Amino acid sequence: MEKRFPPPHDNLESIRQALFHTQDLTTRELSRNGRDALLVYLHTLADGEKIREGILDPLLSTEDKPVMEVITSAQIKKEADLNRVNSGLLLGQVVLLLEGVQECFLIETPSLFKPNISEPDNEKVIRGSHVGFVETLSVNLHLIRKRTENRHLTVRYLTIGKMTQTKIALVYMHNLVNPDLMKEIEKRLHSIQADTLLSPGFIEEYIEEKSFSPFPQMLNTEWPDRVMGHLMEGRVALLAEGSPTALIAPVTFNAFYQSPDDYNSRTVVASFMRVIRFISFFTAILLPAFYISVVAFHFEVIPVELVFPMKSSVETVPFTPLLEALLLELTVELIREGGIRLPSPVGQTLGIVGGLVIGESAVQAGLVSNTMVIVVALTALSSFVIPSHGMGASIRFLRFPFMFLSATFGFLGICFGLLYLLIHLAKLSPFGTPYFSPATPLRLRDMKDTLIRLPIWKLNRRPVDAEPQKLTQERYSRSGNMAENKVSITQGQFLSLILHTQFATSPLSLPYAVATPAKADGWIAVLLCGVGVQIALLLLWALNRRFPSRDLFDFLPRLLGKLPGKVVTAGYIIFFTLTGSTILILYFGIIHSWMLPTTPKWAILGLMVLAGMQLVSGNLRIMARLYLFMSGLILLLVLSVSLVYLDPYTEVNVHYVMPIGQIAGFMNLLKGAHESVFALLGFELILVVYPFVEGSATGKLKAASLANWISTLLYSFLTLTVMLALSPVEMSLIPEPLIYMLKAFTYRLVERPDLYFLSLWSILAFSSFSTYVYLASLGTARLLNRSFHRKWVIGICLAGYVLALLPQGQHVVDTWIQIVTWSSYGFILGLPLLLLLISILAGKKEERGVTP
Repeated sequence: MEKRFPPPHDNLESIRQALFHTQDLTTRELSRNGRDALLVYLHTLADGEKIREGILDPLLSTEDKPVMEVITSAQIKKEADLNRVNSGLLLGQVVLLLEGVQECFLIETPSLFKPNISEPDNEKVIRGSHVGFVETLSVNLHLIRKRTENRHLTVRYLTIGKMTQTKIALVYMHNLVNPDLMKEIEKRLHSIQADTLLSPGFIEEYIEEKSFSPFPQMLNTEWPDRVMGHLMEGRVALLAEGSPTALIAPVTFNAFYQSPDDYNSRTVVASFMRVIRFISFFTAILLPAFYISVVAFHFEVIPVELVFPMKSSVETVPFTPLLEALLLELTVELIREGGIRLPSPVGQTLGIVGGLVIGESAVQAGLVSNTMVIVVALTALSSFVIPSHGMGASIRFLRFPFMFLSATFGFLGICFGLLYLLIHLAKLSPFGTPYFSPATPLRLRDMKDTLIRLPIWKLNRRPVDAEPQKLTQERYSRSGNMAENKVSITQGQFLSLILHTQFATSPLSLPYAVATPAKADGWIAVLLCGVGVQIALLLLWALNRRFPSRDLFDFLPRLLGKLPGKVVTAGYIIFFTLTGSTILILYFGIIHSWMLPTTPKWAILGLMVLAGMQLVSGNLRIMARLYLFMSGLILLLVLSVSLVYLDPYTEVNVHYVMPIGQIAGFMNLLKGAHESVFALLGFELILVVYPFVEGSATGKLKAASLANWISTLLYSFLTLTVMLALSPVEMSLIPEPLIYMLKAFTYRLVERPDLYFLSLWSILAFSSFSTYVYLASLGTARLLNRSFHRKWVIGICLAGYVLALLPQGQHVVDTWIQIVTWSSYGFILGLPLLLLLISILAGKKEERGVTP
């Protein structure tokens, strides 16, 4: 059904409402034959010169003739349908409204903007449009408008800069953008009170959240096609007068690795290039650091065939690997910067000749090795692969901190450097959007256009990271508010929390610990302990189920009274802190024995404690997302141990564990199960995390039980593997048999896999330590009646750090473990059982929210 015009004076408001009050809608009032008239058009599409010469001048000079005879435009027609009038405006037509006339006139006046056809120098493409933005705001808006004839495309103008009075435009799709996002962006823009604002770079620094982050939090582009693509996903573009650059927000890490060419190429080719770009991210950051680590610390990982060539290459170099790498890296940066500042032909010549001459001369002079030249060249090429100039510059900067870490800690420094980087990226949420979305939080539907690009017809759903109003063409949906009022985690994230907390130092020493009392039946003792843990888990779940929206520290005072509740809360804080400190002690013992024997204890532990502070200072959701993202490390651990079955020099003897269940006796199996308790600790976090987990009570129990049995079965598998490979005599002599077996494994280009294994395993130990820091800091906040735990993270970390520095000698460490193990019986079994009985007998429970 057609929508007819109201009286003429109300027509303008109808058009404005239909176009959502976009501010590039221009009106011109005039009078003709004593009657009011209005010219309405979009100045970003219509040609102002044509309007003046072909419409305004004739209308004002000849008032006695009909409009159709006065206006000489090639196309002019009457129209009474509002929808068609709006469509005409979006095509660049001018609407003429006359008082007393029910219909309006649509007049063709398309703009003849002729922007510079050259493409942006810093964003080259092969296929697709080669028209980029220019330095005139109206032309840039015209280029965007011409790419979609949609009335929802809205423009908002602002003037910022007290002295420069810089005009900027916010462009968005009204039916897609998150209103909360628009309010936040406008709020930040209006808060700018600076005198000078010359370019979008100024605006970016004023409105971004983490100014000292090396990673860009808004996407810079000069391509209208790229801007339009992001607008159609519910994002906002910001353009400024005098600059060809548009800023896009919010964006994720993946956006910086997407190129317009990806959508004009075959899906397989585009996906391959995406993978190359993501590989280049790690190559550009880690390759020099890896080389420094190998030469300075871990020469054993080099295959025998390459040892002598590398040795002859580096033995004449007078500098340390770090200074050698810095010399070449800084030289490359100088050549690159010089090539940019010089005229194009001269700059290209400088880059080619300078690189060849300086590299060759440095090698001949013996200042650097051939291998280092290759490493630096590959690193430079990798940094240039990244489509975004801002991200490429960040990557070039980040390689230097990694070089210093590797020169100090070797592979361990690289792993913790990556850990720091990953934590920083997990905590970045520009405009409320997780920077690592959709990898964390994991959204498989949104993975269609990330590491790989599926066919265009498969991309039928908008990413939810920008929280668009419309996810599909069939229905409207909101993914939630930009601000996360309540911290909650999914059941999958809950499962990963328990798994990462349980997989700490125990996988390496558990076979030796259980073999002492249970002998070859140690793997059965682990299973027996898993059964006991499951029973304890049911007890904890039953207690939490009576208080579904409260954690342990909330319902303790309700059951025991205020003062006793605080005393028990303090006891739990001490228990969690001691457990985290014990993890640090065991972690150092293994790293010191097998990897870094000369590195001081305070440095190795400080590396982990600093990372823990950074992670736990966030909320539980950030930790859960990070753990879920790193869950593949557990599978990697199991696969690494499985290599023993491929080693031809390792004899797997089934007779070592025969007859099954009859070697140790029941009492010794119980003692072995006792030794396994520390390995399976971590399930007790259900006492604190339960109210934050989404879903039903049954679903939470299933997730926790699944995590427990995954850990139990994996521990049992690892223990059985060791006992099949090592004789009982060997088992009694080797405290960390898994590392011993891995160290002995060799295969072609793989030497000393235990060094790689320990570096990656350190992240699992870090996860477990961080969880206990979180539990202790949250308990401290509750004990002191504070809402947030962040203020107490540093204190808990320092307490655990100091305690870990104290023990010396294996006997003291064993005593420490036994203290934590026996304490766990009281805090995880005894007290929860007492609390459950009090709750049942006294009839104390939380009625609201109990899920059957």
